[in-house]
Amino acid sequence: MKNESFPHNEALLEIPQNISEGGGEAEPEFFLNTLKKFNSAKSLDQKESEELARKTVEFLKNSEGEYCENVVELYSQINHEIIVRRENPLALVNALEHGDSLELGFEGGEAYSNAALWEFSQGSAGLANAFMEGFASVAGVCFVGGYEKKNLVIEKPHSSDVGLPKIMSEGVPLPRHLVVAASGNLSPDDIDFVVARIPYRYMPEDLLREDELDTPKPFVFRGILRNKKNFILH
Repeated sequence: MKNESFPHNEALLEIPQNISEGGGEAEPEFFLNTLKKFNSAKSLDQKESEELARKTVEFLKNSEGEYCENVVELYSQINHEIIVRRENPLALVNALEHGDSLELGFEGGEAYSNAALWEFSQGSAGLANAFMEGFASVAGVCFVGGYEKKNLVIEKPHSSDVGLPKIMSEGVPLPRHLVVAASGNLSPDDIDFVVARIPYRYMPEDLLREDELDTPKPFVFRGILRNKKNFILH
């Protein structure tokens, strides 16, 4: 049975705090259509929440790449600096399901901070910004993508655009020195990983690990590691 008594200072991010931490078939547009349906819903009941969580996990399992229940194992393979950002779920899923390019840009045309630099050796720096900044989600489920830099234009934003540090759940200021403004078109080969953050209360018990049942956190993380060739040569 689920234990939903969250520890008081539990982090909202399943990301490494230091460097010592150590598919089947699916119809191409099925998950995108599911996202569109829930994206227009004002609120979800428990049955709908569990359906969204289950479809999210099924989508990741059926996507190209290595499915990871423990995302720290995924993160540990990121051995060079990449771009990470909280992505528009509809745009990201559309790119993955159809093999289309994913465009990064700026509303209004003027550059502003929309991503961060990150690699595993940095611990939580950079990746924390991707999870905690931005508002893109579908009914509380959000996606963070990790992208190769080579086809992107990357600029340091103006200091006024970066803003004041947010406070993480442990009381530690969110690092801001790795925040950047990134633009350009990403091919499927440029997408290194995708991680979904799902509210714990959405998750059916049969999709939870034993440790997640025993010691729940506010969110559950599942991901896919794509294009492992991008890490072999570094």
